[in-house]
Amino acid sequence: MIDMIREIYESGFYEDRQCSEKYLALCEKEAAVMDKVQSIIGLDMVSEIGAAQTAVANEENLDWFRIGFRLGASLMLELR
Repeated sequence: MIDMIREIYESGFYEDRQCSEKYLALCEKEAAVMDKVQSIIGLDMVSEIGAAQTAVANEENLDWFRIGFRLGASLMLELR
């Protein structure tokens, strides 16, 4: 069975989002920390950690997207 919410989420339909200044600042801070970590444990391990974190974050984002999608659909049904 096709998971339509996953299909919508992965389609890039909403990729035009604008990142906040706080988000961008946090990304810069994370990059600085990862540079320090890379010098200690090496690029391969940093890449492995990054891949694992990305997979977890992507699933978490999909879960929140699914919750928001269902909330939005529920609200629309209430307006009938």
